[in-house]
Amino acid sequence: VQESKSKAANLNAALKAVATDYVVIYDADHHPDSDSLLLLWEKMSRRNVDCVQGSYYMRNLNQNQFGCAPCAFPFLARIVDAE
Repeated sequence: VQESKSKAANLNAALKAVATDYVVIYDADHHPDSDSLLLLWEKMSRRNVDCVQGSYYMRNLNQNQFGCAPCAFPFLARIVDAE
């Protein structure tokens, strides 16, 4: 989207171009588990819902430490979580 300043504007523009019944959107930096869509489909069908938002977890938490032990904390994880 030209001159877009938000993720929401880009998503809204992209959704207008969708011509299918189902859409899945992942952030570019996400690495979903291989069975995540199957699990999602099963749960959405069973609960009769149209939209869901997933959760996340940090796979490399021990590589994102700031400081030195025992005072180290997952700096990058806290920034991502705050987002």
